[in-house]
Amino acid sequence: MKRHWRLQIHNLTDGIGRAGNSECLKRGLLWVILGLGYYMLICLTGYSLDCPFRELTGYLCPGCGTTRMVLLLGRGCLREAFFCNPVVFCTLPGAAVFYLAKAVEQARGRAHSFAGYEKWIQKGYLLLLVLYGILRNGRFAG
Repeated sequence: MKRHWRLQIHNLTDGIGRAGNSECLKRGLLWVILGLGYYMLICLTGYSLDCPFRELTGYLCPGCGTTRMVLLLGRGCLREAFFCNPVVFCTLPGAAVFYLAKAVEQARGRAHSFAGYEKWIQKGYLLLLVLYGILRNGRFAG
């Protein structure tokens, strides 16, 4: 019984079988819907969530400013959006293209071209965000 359960979990996460593709696309669509819902909530009510990291520590997290950035981008204010969170502003388009290409390739039943590098790309992006979080709160902060 346990062996069968492990095979099912593997099939959901391998990204090659139809179950993996379907689950990945559903998960991505869920995140898009949640993000658009949060954007609409803020636009309609003016209410947004505070950053729990900043509330607990008093420091800006690497993602602080992203909500303001998205709202400003929605109004077409590129310069102001850049200064809310420059790292996310510069890297988000590339990340969006990467994951969109991955979803399209998985929907076609093929492995995407960066499949072997995906974990390294994610680790590198995480490292970039951590370094940015340290620098923006350090002595280099304006």
